[in-house]
Amino acid sequence: MQYSDDFLTGGSASGYPDNMGSPSNAFDNNESSYWGSASGGRPTSCWLKYDLGSGVTKKARKLCLKAAQVSGSYYGIQGFALYGSNNDNDWTLLTSGEQPNDGTWREYTFLNAVNYRYYKFVFNGSWYSADYTLVAEIELREIVVAPGGDILTGGTASCCSGANDPETACDNNESNYWYSVISTPGSWWAYDTTDSKKVRKLRMKAVNIGYGACGIKDWVLYGSNDSSNWTQISSGTQQNNESWQEYTFDNWNSYRYYKLAFPGGSYYSTDRVYIYEIEMYEVALSPGTPSTPSGPSAGAPGSSYNFSTSSTDPDGLQVKLQISWGDGNQSESGYVNSGQSVSLSHAYTTPGTYTVKAIAENTVPLQSGWSSTATIVIAAPGSYARVMGLW
Repeated sequence: MQYSDDFLTGGSASGYPDNMGSPSNAFDNNESSYWGSASGGRPTSCWLKYDLGSGVTKKARKLCLKAAQVSGSYYGIQGFALYGSNNDNDWTLLTSGEQPNDGTWREYTFLNAVNYRYYKFVFNGSWYSADYTLVAEIELREIVVAPGGDILTGGTASCCSGANDPETACDNNESNYWYSVISTPGSWWAYDTTDSKKVRKLRMKAVNIGYGACGIKDWVLYGSNDSSNWTQISSGTQQNNESWQEYTFDNWNSYRYYKLAFPGGSYYSTDRVYIYEIEMYEVALSPGTPSTPSGPSAGAPGSSYNFSTSSTDPDGLQVKLQISWGDGNQSESGYVNSGQSVSLSHAYTTPGTYTVKAIAENTVPLQSGWSSTATIVIAAPGSYARVMGLW
């Protein structure tokens, strides 16, 4: 899995209580500087916050932490939690954990389906003292999904009669072009990929023929696995200009052969087509939103309860599921087959009403949105019996 560079740059940092160093020291890529908080025996939680700035949001998926050395063998981060917000008021817990007692970089990955402007880091003391925190550096990173490249490479192009070399339409060279001049409408261009591909995006760049007319008008895209029986995938009309134009569409089948027909010719003439370049791409899709977690509606502290959920990937890829338990904890499965039900368990420690939700990620990796929520009421033993109707 590939991650971006640290995106905590270009924004502004704040902290509380920030009585040892500037909050920006935790985001300056300088491990010799630090931010710290000594609360003097007051409540132990302290925090750092980073505002990416107006109009800037990022989907954090990896947290990197480096604690500063406090004294001797003691280091300045113990318990931590990461939150995200888009209004600096309503905060969503993304992950939490405990940093080991050392000064090495530690990395924590987690699922997150939302882009946030604000990120808050809450610390519960250090290995030196519950009211003392010392942070050398913090980084956040996004997952980078490498886009599929143009598939029109390594295969063979062909076309109708009355045309020049079809390879000129897929040679990544906009200084030459493919053209078709035939006596009746019916120009076409085709490509043998030599392997099955699931195309979901088409890009084309038309030639400006002159007289205010460009070289593509109506188009139809077909797919085939034998170059004889063709299935229509999509169709459209190219705007009358020579800029790159892009089309995305649903396609649930893989094909070896792809063909573009131009029944309307061009804006210049129905029997002429002029194209600088054609590109086609496979596009991965996100898994389906998981089903609402299914489990008990009531329970008691200390007991473990199972909830099950599933997600179907549109391309049949394996998925993993994470359940957020509503108390700051999450559980995650390994990869399972698309549509397979997953059961995860959790024990609550404190009475209360908790919302349980799930999220899925496929092997690309792309994420679903969050599922609808289920509710479980955790009550003290006597109250639990009344909730369950036992007495």
